[in-house]
Amino acid sequence: MRRMKYFQGKTVWLTGASGGIGAALATAFARDGANLILSGRNTDKIEALGSTLAGTFPGEYKTLFLDLAHTDDHVETARKARSLFGSVDVLVNNAGISQRSLLHETSYEVIEQLMRVNFLGSAALTIEMLKDMYERRTGHIVALSSIMGLFSTPLRSGYCAAKHAVQGFYESLSHEASHYGVGVTIIVPGWIRTDIAVNALEGDGTRHAIVDPGQAAARGPEAYAEEMVNAIARRKFYHYTALNWKTRAALLLNRFVPRLLRSAMRRLDVT
Repeated sequence: MRRMKYFQGKTVWLTGASGGIGAALATAFARDGANLILSGRNTDKIEALGSTLAGTFPGEYKTLFLDLAHTDDHVETARKARSLFGSVDVLVNNAGISQRSLLHETSYEVIEQLMRVNFLGSAALTIEMLKDMYERRTGHIVALSSIMGLFSTPLRSGYCAAKHAVQGFYESLSHEASHYGVGVTIIVPGWIRTDIAVNALEGDGTRHAIVDPGQAAARGPEAYAEEMVNAIARRKFYHYTALNWKTRAALLLNRFVPRLLRSAMRRLDVT
């Protein structure tokens, strides 16, 4: 377990805070005494979350609009984020969007959007935050990945590509950042009940609007948020969470018998 109030007085910038894992993490950080910058595209939801936290926990809560797909805006957005509390101690790259389409039925524009939101956007924010963190010789960068960043399934080519990029990018960063006192944590979730499948992109860019059966049966993000925040406080590099027996088996096969996993994936009815 982490020290009580490890994040007391620290500033945490959290992307994708309008719901799901982001909102659950916001509550866990607030419970630990953090000041929060809540970012997302849905300003009504992040402002409502900020108001709820302000009425429950003693920290300060500010909102900052962010659309990760518009990477040209990220330098200015990062500057605004630093100005809200003077600096950012922890950047949590949580925002993301998934995919449900066969590659030959998917437009290039959808693949590009998946890469921008899931990888390039977080990379841009991270680069901007590092400059200040390196100067202060302190800070922490967190990336929400996925088991799809470790192996791939059908219907998620662009999403898997982006999450594989996240794994490589932040692993490389962890080696560099260690020389400046900056921590890096990659959180790898399995099945968590969120709207990620509902909001996933189909091949033409439209909303999937269907709940995956596996996710529907999973526990909500509130069940895992505290352990994620614990992992960040302990400065773990990798933290796996919400793994059921199927995902654990897949991870083992991918590590020791990848050929068998690939064969199984080709026969599965993936949703």
